[in-house]
Amino acid sequence: MVYCDGKYCYICKIAGSSSTSEWILLREEMAPRSLEGDRGPDLGMPYLYILQSEKDQKLYVGTCLDIDKRVEKHNKGFVKSTKSRRPLVLKYYKEYSTLSEARKEEWSLKYTPWGGKLKKELVSKAAGSSNGRTSPSGGEYLGSSPSPAALDSNK
Repeated sequence: MVYCDGKYCYICKIAGSSSTSEWILLREEMAPRSLEGDRGPDLGMPYLYILQSEKDQKLYVGTCLDIDKRVEKHNKGFVKSTKSRRPLVLKYYKEYSTLSEARKEEWSLKYTPWGGKLKKELVSKAAGSSNGRTSPSGGEYLGSSPSPAALDSNK
């Protein structure tokens, strides 16, 4: 059984016990994985986020309920996987309706063959560029050397 009071989430170490001494603090502002849509009061919406290390330019993907506090924890060195790669900059984030949905997307970005490429695309789009090239508003890419027929179709 899990209980969230708005700031902390607890788990009962003895099933059916109502004694407060039988409850263990899970984590501050962290909804348990088993609670799909029920995050408790004032815990915030779940986010997927991508950080980039200014030290080595590598990307890190994670999920959280309070994005500002999570980025702060990364930059203060409280997260083992990014501690040696500080400072980190938030490059992308997306809000989800459930923590489960955010974690599924996180898994996809971390462990699928196309995840690495998709991470880079999300960061690039969030920065508003496409490999440094921009096109005019409403423009259409015709290739490096368009045929006369392609040029005629745009008139």
